[in-house]
Amino acid sequence: MIGIECATVLKVLTETAELRQSAKGVSWTSVTGVVGTGDDQQFVRMTLFAANAERLVPMLKRGSRLYVEGKVAINRYTPSGGGEERIGFAITAWRAELVGLIGKSRPRKAKSPAPNGQPVPDGAHDWQRPADGGDDAIPFGSVSV
Repeated sequence: MIGIECATVLKVLTETAELRQSAKGVSWTSVTGVVGTGDDQQFVRMTLFAANAERLVPMLKRGSRLYVEGKVAINRYTPSGGGEERIGFAITAWRAELVGLIGKSRPRKAKSPAPNGQPVPDGAHDWQRPADGGDDAIPFGSVSV
């Protein structure tokens, strides 16, 4: 078995994830995804452990896209029904995120209201919010010319 560190996007998960427990009580899940397209398409078995598995299992459904960082293992196996030896790929992930939760497509946080209860205009930053009380008076004495 060869191990290589990598980062990839599994374009399609082929099954819904199920949270499992090891004999020592560690949470884990394993799902199959697809990388590549057309003739370059490969199935990859991805395994998540502990907090990553617990956090992502409720969201991992068939058709999800997942960004994964981890260690790739290349395994050789013979199918249970017999036949030629095959090569399989597996990733033990130390980081994984649904593609829709990272980058430009991530959900935006709701804007909190201004301290005085007035709505905050779109694009406003904290320092642009009205001061408490909403008094528009100039905070310094008058200026004469």
